[in-house]
Amino acid sequence: MNDEVIKFHFANPLMSAKDVKKTVKLYEELLGFDIDVLWENANYGCVSQGGITIEFGEGRPDNVSGSCLFYPG
Repeated sequence: MNDEVIKFHFANPLMSAKDVKKTVKLYEELLGFDIDVLWENANYGCVSQGGITIEFGEGRPDNVSGSCLFYPG
């Protein structure tokens, strides 16, 4: 086993939300995230803070999600 510690630089989870507009506002007001994207019809939103970006989508099955992590190789 390698003793080298891997340091991740960013994370980008994709999450389901029943109400994208309310979810994005919650992340902004309570957790200090910046709103990067909020579509007018509120089917998609994106927030970020530091190296974390979270995308929210309405109508996505609860068990379907994805994510991306980056570290320099």
